[in-house]
Amino acid sequence: MGRLITVCAFLVANLLPKPAAAHPGAGIVVTPAGDIYFVVIGKSAIYRIDRSGRLTVFVEDARLGLPHHLVLDGTGNIYTISDEQRILWRVSPDGRLARVTQGPAGAWGDPFALDSAGNVYSVAPSERSRIIRVEPDGHVATLAGSAPGFRDGPAAVARFSDLHYSAMALHPDGRLFVTDRSNIRVVTREGFVQSVDTPGIEIGLGVGLALDGRDLLVADYGSRRVVRVAPSGAAVVPGTEQLWATGVAVGSDGATYVLDAAPLAACVWVVRHGNRDRAGCVRPRGAAIVLFLCGLTGLLAAALALRPPPRRTTWALAVVLNGLLTVASIGLATSARLEPLRPLMAGLLAAAVVLPLTDRLRRAAPHNATSSK
Repeated sequence: MGRLITVCAFLVANLLPKPAAAHPGAGIVVTPAGDIYFVVIGKSAIYRIDRSGRLTVFVEDARLGLPHHLVLDGTGNIYTISDEQRILWRVSPDGRLARVTQGPAGAWGDPFALDSAGNVYSVAPSERSRIIRVEPDGHVATLAGSAPGFRDGPAAVARFSDLHYSAMALHPDGRLFVTDRSNIRVVTREGFVQSVDTPGIEIGLGVGLALDGRDLLVADYGSRRVVRVAPSGAAVVPGTEQLWATGVAVGSDGATYVLDAAPLAACVWVVRHGNRDRAGCVRPRGAAIVLFLCGLTGLLAAALALRPPPRRTTWALAVVLNGLLTVASIGLATSARLEPLRPLMAGLLAAAVVLPLTDRLRRAAPHNATSSK
């Protein structure tokens, strides 16, 4: 019985698909010309999908570390922050990398935003409850936040729960929108903090933000969707359901661009009028092979733990079900369109474990009865 539980736990841990560790934030921007730039967890690179749909590595440099967020300015420059050194980098439209010397090294954290005056808004790197502003002359000041908690109000008394897995979006009027776990907060130029209502919608975990006129788009990774927050209310953006949304952007054509950190792949989806099309994906080398080997290991573990009973058809059926789980896991890990297979896979897992167990208990019942006599 213990070995059956072990095999079941192994199957759940290795075969059932689960989300990849997503980078925290809006690592996607779209230029007015329609070029898409995005980042992938574990890569010291920025990728580009041009207007023709061609996916290339725009810039790759170890100095970038593992970039999480991207910010696009009005001249086409892209900004990002290296995750370890906390250095702000600027990438020109032709792919040249330059260190932004403004402010002391390590002054910035993630996420961050830029205004037209050259101020950088970010999270204090050593804290998760304070928003700072780094001015062009290098002066660092607290914009809002103090101790961890949740409180609206003036800068000195306002509190944020946890800004580690958060995102920022700066409105042209100077208001700074920030995700605070499952809440959305807005900070004025003076540092006054106020929560944004999302009537009828509960944000799971907001890790990406984008402005669309008067509306705010939230990449809700916790609930696998994108939410539009408008003055009239909040609603799920049609066509974004079941996406591991870690970033969102709005194109000049009105389309919504979603960075989807699906298992074993990072994909960009273009959503228009409730329909979505995949613009491109970046997959780690050998990811499918690794998953297949995990599944094969699961089959061997099941065979050794269960051992073929006299009714070999039951054992063979369990092995076939485990094989189907492996194939379905690989498919689901590489394509969001196979999401409806998830309930079926749960049923296959239950059958693969219950069938041999039931057969073994049925065979053991007469033996136990004879022994008691």
